[in-house]
Amino acid sequence: MNILEELRRDHDRLRAAMAELESGAATQERLGRFVRELLTHASLEEELLFRELERGLPADEGPLAVMREEHEQIEGSLARLGGADPADEEVRREIGRLVALALDHFGKEEDVLFVFAERLIDGARLSALGAFFREAGGRTGAPDVRPEVRIADLARDRPATIRVFQQHGIDFCCGGKRSLAEACERHGVPYERLAGDLVATMAEVSAEAPERWAERTVVDLVGHILSRYHSGLRDELARLEAMAARARDRHGDGTPELHDIARLVTDLRREMVAHLELEEREIFPALMRDEPGQVLELLREAEREHEGVGALLASLRELTGGFRPPAEACNTWRGLYHGLSELERDTHLHVHMENNVLFHRLTMEARAV
Repeated sequence: MNILEELRRDHDRLRAAMAELESGAATQERLGRFVRELLTHASLEEELLFRELERGLPADEGPLAVMREEHEQIEGSLARLGGADPADEEVRREIGRLVALALDHFGKEEDVLFVFAERLIDGARLSALGAFFREAGGRTGAPDVRPEVRIADLARDRPATIRVFQQHGIDFCCGGKRSLAEACERHGVPYERLAGDLVATMAEVSAEAPERWAERTVVDLVGHILSRYHSGLRDELARLEAMAARARDRHGDGTPELHDIARLVTDLRREMVAHLELEEREIFPALMRDEPGQVLELLREAEREHEGVGALLASLRELTGGFRPPAEACNTWRGLYHGLSELERDTHLHVHMENNVLFHRLTMEARAV
């Protein structure tokens, strides 16, 4: 089936679920499952169909703009229903409002938007989008985003999810051992919203599939880490340390936190450079010689150092207000915050590649011996 047929079938399934909710027979568990299902449906629809339609329709006006606005209204209602008791009178009224909105929305999509899609998107492309819909959110092959799934496992096996974790400010490297539910609670992110974003992202159609580094050789992984993350890092850390000192010297009297920021950047440079030395002089050479058994204790030490680096970056994020410079900041100050933000992003990817891909594989292989 093509994506329009898949979406119509999903509409029918959701209509039946809404009839059950309106009848008063649904349990709290069933309501929660419906909330997740409708959020996933909307996310997939936007990522697959709406994005494809943007090739021929304006995104900020006309049918696409109307459908997106109604999605926001539906998501607002779903947020109010998450975890609610369907027996509560106010919840029942909210269910009634949601059902009326969703049914009207489904009708507009089927009568208007899907007609545009049939005219603008060729049959082969519609079928390909349908296959992605089935893989990501359909009844078969759905990605596992249950609350108990570990972040590190998703980031390792489905690299596209890293972008979602970054968007929500969720640590997928040092904090990757947490479950989705634990991360949502820690960061104040509704689980239903995160799950919907993860499913939608895993369904994205891209011209080139993301690298599946978990399937590459140890030699490939080490080479990638050295060229992508280690190369130039020492120079960048020195550059940021100099910028932090300059911003402190020029503006530290009026902004005392710049003194703490400069100190933390210096601590970060020292810790990261020492860590690079450990990996480049001891861990990686042993791995390239195919001697993984000799470095297991060093891997544990490296993971502890990763946690220390993560803590320093978290402190810098807090002190800088999420790396957002104040209005009066000079260009050096702004450049420092931008550089720290980029460093944090790259370091999270760097640590993920080591902890959750390379070190994870070596640990599993050692246990199997």
